[in-house]
Amino acid sequence: MFSAHTRVFRCLFWMGMGLALNCGAEEATRPGEQFHVRPEFRVTEQPPQSVLVPSPGGAQPIAGGLPRDDSSIFGTEFLKVAKKMSSTTMGPDGRVYFFCADGGAAITRVEGGVVHVPDEGAVLRCEPDGSHLEVFCRGLRELHDGALAFDNAGDLFAGDAGSGNGSGGRWLYLVEHGDYGWRSGWPQSALGETRNPWMAEKLWAARFDGQAAWVLPPVANVTAGPWCLTHYPGLGFAERYEDHFFAGRPTQQAILSWVNKPNGAGFLLIDQQEVVENVAVAAVKFPPAGGLHFWTGDGKAFVLAAASGVPDPQMEEATQLLEGEIEHKVPLELEALLRSPDQRVRLEAEWRLAVSPDGEPMLREVALAPNGGPMPPIARLHGIWGLGIMARRAEAKTPGAGAKMLEPLVPLLEDDDLAVRAEAAHVLGDSYVGAAFDGLIKALRNQDERVGMFAAEALGKLGRPEALSQLMLMIRESGDHDPNLRHAYVDALVGLHDDAALQQAARHESAAVRKIALLAMRELHRPEIAQFLHDEEPSLVREAAGAIHDENIAEAMSPLAALIEKPAADEALMCRVLNANFRIGQPANADALATFAAREDVPEVLRIDALKLLEGWHHPAPNDYVTGAPQALPERDSAPVSKAVGPILPVLEKDAKSPEFKEALAGIILANSRSMPIPAK
Repeated sequence: MFSAHTRVFRCLFWMGMGLALNCGAEEATRPGEQFHVRPEFRVTEQPPQSVLVPSPGGAQPIAGGLPRDDSSIFGTEFLKVAKKMSSTTMGPDGRVYFFCADGGAAITRVEGGVVHVPDEGAVLRCEPDGSHLEVFCRGLRELHDGALAFDNAGDLFAGDAGSGNGSGGRWLYLVEHGDYGWRSGWPQSALGETRNPWMAEKLWAARFDGQAAWVLPPVANVTAGPWCLTHYPGLGFAERYEDHFFAGRPTQQAILSWVNKPNGAGFLLIDQQEVVENVAVAAVKFPPAGGLHFWTGDGKAFVLAAASGVPDPQMEEATQLLEGEIEHKVPLELEALLRSPDQRVRLEAEWRLAVSPDGEPMLREVALAPNGGPMPPIARLHGIWGLGIMARRAEAKTPGAGAKMLEPLVPLLEDDDLAVRAEAAHVLGDSYVGAAFDGLIKALRNQDERVGMFAAEALGKLGRPEALSQLMLMIRESGDHDPNLRHAYVDALVGLHDDAALQQAARHESAAVRKIALLAMRELHRPEIAQFLHDEEPSLVREAAGAIHDENIAEAMSPLAALIEKPAADEALMCRVLNANFRIGQPANADALATFAAREDVPEVLRIDALKLLEGWHHPAPNDYVTGAPQALPERDSAPVSKAVGPILPVLEKDAKSPEFKEALAGIILANSRSMPIPAK
């Protein structure tokens, strides 16, 4: 399952030295081009190059100069089915992560079954041999090739194209099972460019009060459009760039750097600055030789390096290791390399120990090393991740062996280092270590919300109903202020697989607990979610309506449609109520839409929506009126529409003041011209 996986993603760059564009000055000029570079850097142009990547027949050079991640491990059949696969990267957990674009991909798993990505972009992951393929998170719009990267703590980030408006790009912290809101149908919504849910409800926006609870918001909004990015490995630049990301996009005309600051269970984006200006960058990468290599849209290659030019012994050592020397290291030497200041070296050492017959005791020793000892916290994280890899490999051979291997990590749930606690919870849950239950319950109550998030996720994977009382207690105490923590609680409740627990949470006195139950029912497509349509908390009513309508929970559609009798001052809610009547398509629903269209106490824009839905009654459009998703509703008898609209035509004609209302009224008359009288002008 993991054979030779440390070689899968190594790209060998053949680089030469070229023209120096900047040696610490504010800017430098070359014929037809001018770069503006921060004083601590210099830029050097590179000659044509080849990039070696593995393929089924061995490593072959790829012409053109742009870096490309290897995708050969998935096989040709996979690539035929997936509409688009990009941004392939190896995670610290030894899994392969990649982006699959929206467009209805259905991917057959090695073990059997199909992974569906029907109408949204998603990040998928699998083992290096392609096994255990699964959706990691969903709701992404567009990721440029090379738009996924892990930080030093093992957190995955992405630069998403976002909304399409000027500041609607998204810097996303990606978590397991997270939904980030995008659906490919949004642009096809008949509500139009500004009223479709993606734009009107600001599903693309960074967190704000009143935001839809089902969507995980970005850390920050950045310039819209596809981004390429890479994580600084730790050597070659000044210390201030530790754990920074370097990113660019062609229309931004710059390479930027920024870092994430922990904020609850999520992050804040800080220290954003332009490192290189006036450059249409198409790709960025840190190769073994050092410096940030970047490529422009015309295929030209450059290197961004420290302006000082002073040789760095640590960088030289890392380069030698990454260019092949690490392959000859024995396990004891690999253990020492887990302390390397270079993230790439640490990962290589971890992955190699994870597949070594002698790796388990060494990784365990590092993971359990005392704080303040010879092993820094970052090395301990790699020890934990490496053991997680070994545990999955052992579990694949002997059920129960993986959990047994990880039981010595349970005491780390009370470690003094919070990052160690969090990753211990993460890995213990990932391998279903039942012996960790009590420690995870205690970690759930930790004041550090990141620890609590991973503990909740882990408890959901263990699936023990006795966790419910503590979950509800923590939900009530923590409130609803952190979207990532809320998502973890939802995952935990879903993972309990307990109908009684779900109903108990749904009836809880705390609105925060009820919201978690509602979101869990959304995830499970449970018809009982209809009970929230009458909740005393208005935000839960809207959340339930969105879940029933957008996720098409058919058994709950009639209760949603019934809300047309008592219109609310909430356009997002009422659009879905009107469309629910259209979807059901019975004569009573046509009558309800016509009655609503004649009401003078509701907004005109919603009355127009009702008329347009009645216009399309006989021949339903191929795309849903609200979500824009493909639909296949059959043709329906138009007689109920004529019967419902005929008596109220005088009222509609009287109220048809705006051009939009007149157009909608004319449309419904034309669609039913054979059976409906034409009003006098």
